[in-house]
Amino acid sequence: MIAFDAPGPGPEALLAALRKSLLSPRQQRLPALRQELAIHPGAPEADGTPNWTLQDPARSAFFRIDWLTFEILCQWSRGDPAAIAAAVCRDTPLEATPDDVRNVAQFLANNHLVQHAGRD
Repeated sequence: MIAFDAPGPGPEALLAALRKSLLSPRQQRLPALRQELAIHPGAPEADGTPNWTLQDPARSAFFRIDWLTFEILCQWSRGDPAAIAAAVCRDTPLEATPDDVRNVAQFLANNHLVQHAGRD
């Protein structure tokens, strides 16, 4: 039997840390958008910034979205909040954070705009 006398966390602490990292929102893939959704350009805001309308034809629902939300949705297939935020920052003059992406994900989930788990 091999004994480890090295200082540091025990196996239980390491397992707990591993579980926490696996369940961390930063590591979770974002849900897929429903395929029937459509985005339509809207009239510019008073300050000239663009906006769009996100249409849910199944429920005849319309959601006005701002430029940042639009750019986040354009990168949605990346599936990771950090990767999406980095792409938005790289490709646009906008500043995006992983929290911005998670906020959009919450908005989409609250409004039933994402596919349910297990659905293709």
